[in-house]
Amino acid sequence: MHKIQDFKCVQSLNRLRDCILSSCLEDLECDSSISLSNLHYLFDSDHINAIRLKAFHKLNQLNWESLLSIGCLEDIFPLLGQDLLIQKKLNLSIQMPDDSTSVLPAHSDCSSGDSPFELVIWIPLTDAYSTNSMFLLDEARSTIFYESIRHGGTSPLLSPAPNDFLELKYGQYLIFPPSLIHGNVVNLTHTTRVSLNVRVKSVFSPYLPKPVPDRMYGAYYKEWHISKLFRWNMGVMKSFV
Repeated sequence: MHKIQDFKCVQSLNRLRDCILSSCLEDLECDSSISLSNLHYLFDSDHINAIRLKAFHKLNQLNWESLLSIGCLEDIFPLLGQDLLIQKKLNLSIQMPDDSTSVLPAHSDCSSGDSPFELVIWIPLTDAYSTNSMFLLDEARSTIFYESIRHGGTSPLLSPAPNDFLELKYGQYLIFPPSLIHGNVVNLTHTTRVSLNVRVKSVFSPYLPKPVPDRMYGAYYKEWHISKLFRWNMGVMKSFV
């Protein structure tokens, strides 16, 4: 249910990476060899979230939707069609070694109101491996999570196995449904993982049975790619209102 793909334009990916790196290194005098994977040499866990938020704001000033269109839109079309909404903000994660403040336990995005019919695009900007990566549980163990909620009302504690951690090289990205259980643990490697994530949804796919207002079009999603046929038909619909 998940796919690892090659990002189709390395130059676009480099622009995203370099935007974040320049924001992190702004106002610092440091060696030009510093990369995102060794940010932990410059910052500690008490300050990294402020650094992340600053980079997040700079990143979202880019025309990042176009960069993603060049890099991965053709992989999304066969899965969701050509009429697509995308999350309004591109999210940024930084997970440094031994930083417990960045841990995100096993969860489903649907628990916070996301539609199970959307897809998550997860783009590591550093090599992702072992505990500096995210883990993704398969359908069988994700089903255990939902069955527990259905019968007991609480989320079970699910521990990832070593092979649940995804391994991606820079230049690759992941597509997965938010209904698969995922998360991360304390990074026990010696490198920092920096990654982007954003959610994509078909115009025609449903929200949750009880839609969450801040997870809907306008508040949460915006148009990403809309076909000429869809726009034409929306005009036709106005004739019948």
